[in-house]
Amino acid sequence: MRIDRPYTGRDLDLSNCMCDSWCNFIKTGTPNDGAHPFWIPYTKQCPLVREFGGGNGMIPMPETPMSAFLRDYALERLRGKAGL
Repeated sequence: MRIDRPYTGRDLDLSNCMCDSWCNFIKTGTPNDGAHPFWIPYTKQCPLVREFGGGNGMIPMPETPMSAFLRDYALERLRGKAGL
C-alpha cells in the first residue's frame, strides 16, 4: 500500500513494534519480550486480539463481514473433515 505522506516517528515506532513481535514469535514461539504490551493468546474463553497502532494492546475481536466469513468457512471445513 502506498501512502502520499512522509513517514513519521509514530510510523517507525509502529513498524518496530510489529517487527519485534514477529521476530520474537519466530525465535521463541511467543511474541512477548517485555518491551511491548503483553500479547495474550486467543482462546475461546479469552477472545482478545492484539491491536497495533491506535490503542496498542489487547482488544475484543471485532466482528467484520470478512472475519465472519473466515470463521464460518473454517468451521464448515472442520465439520466436513470431522463428519459432524
